[in-house]
Amino acid sequence: MIELGIPPLILQQALQLVALHFRYTVLHTNTIAAKLCNLKCKFRCSNAHPQHPIENRIAKAHSTLMISSTCPGPPSMPRSVTLAKPKNKRKSYTTFLKPIVSAEWLHQM
Repeated sequence: MIELGIPPLILQQALQLVALHFRYTVLHTNTIAAKLCNLKCKFRCSNAHPQHPIENRIAKAHSTLMISSTCPGPPSMPRSVTLAKPKNKRKSYTTFLKPIVSAEWLHQM
């Protein structure tokens, strides 16, 4: 992996949004914010309600990083994340995303 420094803002935002989706669908599913996010994602997929900006941004972040998204379910996780201790899963997932962001940045250059 080639380290080029800090990625552009759009890729940084995509990284943060995908990580947020991971936290809401895998790590902290019992919080009110996670339940609201999952509920909004269900309605977003059914087209019964108007589009919500955060859910659209999360979906766009998944497509920007070319990560398959299972709306409203959890994203696909690599083996390194599933084997990590519960306290370390968030950091493991972010570490998993960093090479993807770097590869996308190289692709855009």
